[in-house]
Amino acid sequence: EAFVATLRRDLLAPAGSGFDPDSWIYRPGLPPIAEPSSAAFTRVDRELERLSAGTPPAKLATAGWVTQQWMRFLRGLAANTTAADLAALDATFHFNESGNTEIQTAWFLRAIAADHRAAFPRLEEFLIKVGRRKFLRPLYTELAKTLQGKAFAQRVYAKARAGYHSVSQNTVDGILGASKAD
Repeated sequence: EAFVATLRRDLLAPAGSGFDPDSWIYRPGLPPIAEPSSAAFTRVDRELERLSAGTPPAKLATAGWVTQQWMRFLRGLAANTTAADLAALDATFHFNESGNTEIQTAWFLRAIAADHRAAFPRLEEFLIKVGRRKFLRPLYTELAKTLQGKAFAQRVYAKARAGYHSVSQNTVDGILGASKAD
């Protein structure tokens, strides 16, 4: 009871949250949870809709977007986005030249899926330069889905492996079916 009193007095009242701790503490089951919403992501979703409707990339309202918005944009692209579509996006937004590893990873995942070969030289540089498993696992996994992608991945990995942490090496070895003797 002392915790609930402190919670109400020191945390909830000053914030004016409207949160009802009683429904969580004293009632059975889980109370309804409000769906989170983000005005920033709503703007991204609107631009994705405009892009799908045929708006050219240069006409999209993207000024001031931050990393998370660009990642949502890239992840929200239609599954049937083609290499030509990606070329148009890159010509406008320069994803291939991004210095942000989060954006680069999201971009390269789309490029691999669409076989956007123009991105592969930068992808190779990225895979050689960046050794964090967080970025490597999804990229190598996506590359390994096709014979051509897996061949590319194996060629790059042969150059990059020595620079990776052993945990990353073990992960990529598993993805590519490689071993230290390969």
